[in-house]
Amino acid sequence: MPKKLLEICLLTGALGSGKTTLLNNLLSNTKLQGSMVLVNEFGDIGLDHEIVREVAEDVVLLSSGCLCCSLKGDLRDELTVIVEDLGSGKLPPVSGPIIIETTGLADPIPILKLINSDEVLQHHMVIKNVITVVDAISIQAQVKEFPEVENQVAFADILVVSKTDLASIADQSISNTIMDKLNPLARRFEVRTEDAIADLINSITSLNKTANSIPTPKRKNNLNHEEEISSFVFEIERTIKLDDFFLWIQLLVQSQGERLLRMKGIIPFKDGTYYVHSTGYLFYPREPVRSFSKRKRGKLIFISRGLNKESIETSFRSICENQTVTTESVIKSDEKLMPAMFKHIDIEPTIIKKLNIIFPKNKINHMCPYLFWGVHNPWSLSSNYFDSWAVLEICEDENILAEVRKILGTNINLIGSEIITEKTPWLSHEGDIVVAKEASYIPVDAKRSLACRIPLTDCPGSLFNSKIILHKLSQTWFCKKNSGKWAHLVLYFSDSNMLFNRSNSHPSNIYSSSQRPLANIAAMPIWLVSGEDGANSNYVTGYDRPKAEWFTNSA
Repeated sequence: MPKKLLEICLLTGALGSGKTTLLNNLLSNTKLQGSMVLVNEFGDIGLDHEIVREVAEDVVLLSSGCLCCSLKGDLRDELTVIVEDLGSGKLPPVSGPIIIETTGLADPIPILKLINSDEVLQHHMVIKNVITVVDAISIQAQVKEFPEVENQVAFADILVVSKTDLASIADQSISNTIMDKLNPLARRFEVRTEDAIADLINSITSLNKTANSIPTPKRKNNLNHEEEISSFVFEIERTIKLDDFFLWIQLLVQSQGERLLRMKGIIPFKDGTYYVHSTGYLFYPREPVRSFSKRKRGKLIFISRGLNKESIETSFRSICENQTVTTESVIKSDEKLMPAMFKHIDIEPTIIKKLNIIFPKNKINHMCPYLFWGVHNPWSLSSNYFDSWAVLEICEDENILAEVRKILGTNINLIGSEIITEKTPWLSHEGDIVVAKEASYIPVDAKRSLACRIPLTDCPGSLFNSKIILHKLSQTWFCKKNSGKWAHLVLYFSDSNMLFNRSNSHPSNIYSSSQRPLANIAAMPIWLVSGEDGANSNYVTGYDRPKAEWFTNSA
């Protein structure tokens, strides 16, 4: 029988929002007897309960039967000591949850990450819920001034609205608008009566992740934020493979993790229907949903900063539901039809042979198109499937660079790479003649950059048998519909005297995020492959992208 974990209730809220008042009300209820309360300092909390006796250093036993500990040092160390003292009997056992009251300006994200990913704590404790007290009078000013307060609201499972008896109708309307926008998924309570307190405690002690607890987000409201928090939902139309879902989550986190605040949902996997949820980069283990009707569709709900519903949904369906773009295109095989600005270069057969080993056709045809971007990046997920270091060796091959120098000069950066197939996301869905505008995805001056196209598959009669193509990013590359399948590696080079702009506000990066949500160019590593850096470009950002962290064993 698995060991029962200590359940953690994280109590947050801005300064003066009413956390201590709520805590007093909670501890007076018999359902929370035998709980443990962790606060910053005894002298600051003003608990109304009579202190009966001391049970250990910095620990007191309240008249409610709850242990109360003061937090004075590092939270991890404090929690580790509590686990050890409970295990050794130095502290009496707790029969209720451990309630951690944070400071008014505490960001809940590091605390959630600590408890759920620490090598020791994750085996003894689990976050049951996050409770945030919202001041109906002051929340608008608090959210504008303190990003921590915004996170407190966005990451809550339960929102307790305080001071509604003092707030004007306008104040209450504003606070409701903020909560609707930041966290429409949370249960919401006003605790002005004993019955309301009892309802809240029932929710705290019996919060279950079921299909009925997944509401549909309300319509987004407009607030003045630099990058607005919004919510959206989409339905899941078919049974999902667990491996595909994990792959999608990893790609989403690596590209857009800083924008992903919360995700909740019900997903029909092949081994049953499960509840899934996450906070930022951290993902909880799946929980089976037994009451979910097979006739119902699953759904995923997001709270995010600036994520685009259409692009996220497209990425999910292409990876998890195998709804990939089916365009079959080839580069025009007749050199006479190629514009004059395209430069054809003979290339050594050894490079083609090496590439076909790195990117075998049978593997390419069965892989997710989002793994084809940034194949030169040894720190990306694609490196789990392709030899990125071998790709980098090809990017620095003198046969290629000699020709690139003739166009760009001696100082050259490698700014991107990808494999292009009929599944490439930006190709036409209709399969007719399309125009690939790579410059739209690269935050550099297109006139001082170029693409190098190298064949991957052996196509008899094609100009790709012995040649590669170089052309400026400012020029268009034409494709046409064809029954044959094709794939080739594209390397993107630029003049290293030109800045590679990583700003999220750069038009190319914005466009990239909307069109290819799992290929974040603003975080892509670039390499100086020839000469010197003349623009003080950032060559480091994006190397070690965050990865989804799984609480215990999610598989």
